[in-house]
Amino acid sequence: MPDLSALSVGQTIAVYLVAGAVVYILGALVFHLYADIHDLSHNNDLAGVKLGFFEPLASVGIVTALTFAWIQYGVLVGEIQKETTALTVLATSAETMPEPTRSTLTAAIRAYAAAVAGPEWRAMATEGRGSEVCAEALRTLARTYAAAEAHTPRERLILRFSSRQLIDLSHSREMRLEGATMHIRGALLAMLYACLILALFTSWFFGLPTLFGKIGKGVLFTWSMN
Repeated sequence: MPDLSALSVGQTIAVYLVAGAVVYILGALVFHLYADIHDLSHNNDLAGVKLGFFEPLASVGIVTALTFAWIQYGVLVGEIQKETTALTVLATSAETMPEPTRSTLTAAIRAYAAAVAGPEWRAMATEGRGSEVCAEALRTLARTYAAAEAHTPRERLILRFSSRQLIDLSHSREMRLEGATMHIRGALLAMLYACLILALFTSWFFGLPTLFGKIGKGVLFTWSMN
């Protein structure tokens, strides 16, 4: 099965439109082999009632899916912003430390940022989980700050403040990963697919004046659902 995630938005829409049209045409032709237009015309009233029931059901499913997706997206954006802020504050405060502490802290901060932008982001996108490389980079960052020595009250204050930022950084990462692993997509997609199949199955029972007109109207109906 092709990987639709590798396609552009336009290509994905085209695939769904073509697939929906093909499914409807094949279904309409199969039903036409067993019952002609006149036989199916007796089902119009009943099929119309059932289709009118599936329409609001599918609408509720779509609205629910969009709502949960938007909430999930908002959680991710919020935690990413918090994590970025904590990392920026750490980097800024590390620049005020004397050498060699400054270089050691800065290197650990950059290593964690690179791990988030690289391995962890790919793991979140493909596997819906965090990266062990990023987890180890965070542990290394914590150990680096724990081993840093302060020689003045100002440096002790900076390290104490940085410790709180590290806690916020770790918490934001956990919340970000939790938001990325919310298992709502599968159930919602299954519900939407079920509504789509039921709507298609019902529309095959309509007996329009001509088979060509039925196929044309059904393809437009399928595209509107996609």
